[in-house]
Amino acid sequence: MLEFVVGSAHAVSATAAVVAVRAARIFVECMVMFLSICIVADRRY
Repeated sequence: MLEFVVGSAHAVSATAAVVAVRAARIFVECMVMFLSICIVADRRY
């Protein structure tokens, strides 16, 4: 039983790490898009 709990804990932590990496990538992409839009808007006006 203990091995199963440890294994599931490792699986949960690994899944959380993958989710965190994906969220970080999405956040970075959104920030880059936002900054590029701001730069383009500043150049227009």
